[in-house]
Amino acid sequence: MIAGLCIGETWVYYLLGSAVEVVLLLMIARLSWTWPSTVDAREEVAKPATHLLA
Repeated sequence: MIAGLCIGETWVYYLLGSAVEVVLLLMIARLSWTWPSTVDAREEVAKPATHLLA
């Protein structure tokens, strides 16, 4: 439906595409910002790799 309304107006595609891109970028940024941390980096480095020796 949106594409049908935009036929003949090429600049509207750019505005719609830019709006979709900004929304997706904000969703990715929010998801990465709130992603739960499972292991502290210092703890991971301090642990010996005993699971590789078995």
